[in-house]
Amino acid sequence: MDGQLIHADSDATVVLSLEEMIKSNTASIQTLSEEKKRVSEMLEDTFNNDATYASQKDFIKQEQKKLKEIKSRISAQVSVKEMLDKKKHITSEIKERRNAVSDYLLEYERISEATQLELFPGEILQIVKVAKLVRTG
Repeated sequence: MDGQLIHADSDATVVLSLEEMIKSNTASIQTLSEEKKRVSEMLEDTFNNDATYASQKDFIKQEQKKLKEIKSRISAQVSVKEMLDKKKHITSEIKERRNAVSDYLLEYERISEATQLELFPGEILQIVKVAKLVRTG
């Protein structure tokens, strides 16, 4: 019984420590992201203050606008629309299958306790889990 209490206390300590590390690193990521944004804005201002850079940037914007109009005109063709729809469908199918493979791998790892899988003869792949925080509201 005492061993279980020590283990429970140890687990609780680890959980609290992990929570603190998650909070601390998440705050650091946010601070660094804000700093990166500020530095990026300063760099952009510096570039835009150079006459040659600003002139070329404007020229490129105009050319990109022309290219976008041409692409839009070509994309309006029935055969091109069909290809674009097919590409979108294939992209969606790939995403669904990747999610399914991810679920299968998690279950495979849980049941087999293996962290590697020989997908094709001689090709051993490591099972890697990725976790991230997502805002819920």
